[in-house]
Amino acid sequence: SPSPQAGLDQSVCGLSATLNAAASPYSGSWSGAGNFSAPTNPNSGVTSTSYGTYSYVWTEFNAAPCPAKTDTVKISFIEQPVSDAGADQTLCGKTTNLAAKLSVATSTGFWTVPTGITLSNYNIINPVANASDFGTYTLFWTETNTAVCAPSTDSVVISFVPATSPDAGIDNQVCVSVYQLSAIPSFGFGSWTYSGPGILTFTSINDPNATI
Repeated sequence: SPSPQAGLDQSVCGLSATLNAAASPYSGSWSGAGNFSAPTNPNSGVTSTSYGTYSYVWTEFNAAPCPAKTDTVKISFIEQPVSDAGADQTLCGKTTNLAAKLSVATSTGFWTVPTGITLSNYNIINPVANASDFGTYTLFWTETNTAVCAPSTDSVVISFVPATSPDAGIDNQVCVSVYQLSAIPSFGFGSWTYSGPGILTFTSINDPNATI
């Protein structure tokens, strides 16, 4: 008399699994949601059309009058996460909100950051990031979806840029037609403009010590 054994329950990463019914002298076949590579093979492959947990029935047959008998195995198809740390940013200041995205609703994740960066929370997609100094930093977001699937990691580059503090120099009155300006540079680059009567020309509008 048949005594089918459909094998142990499984969790697999992806949409494909290999079934493991026990070998038997009786013929048998698989049934359940999905596509079987060899429905009468106890070790058939099965491909699901969607993620989740499904039951598969292994039925063994014997000649009449013995009835067919069945056993059931459950397969959980787990979605592989694809990490997305968000778009690179360039911003003025030392604080920003990160903007990672979860590729799988049931996933969890965590941030790994370099020295000089602290986060309000290392385990959410959108923490506040604070830099101890201006500069460019690379942060990593790792997304996991159970131990069955490999973690996925993506990086985001954040450039924290200081605000400029222009100083054009002291006011002056001169009785000459040529004068050297004395701006004090801060960060970035600058350029001169003017308002007033007459026409001025600069030796270089981007030189803090330009001559007019």
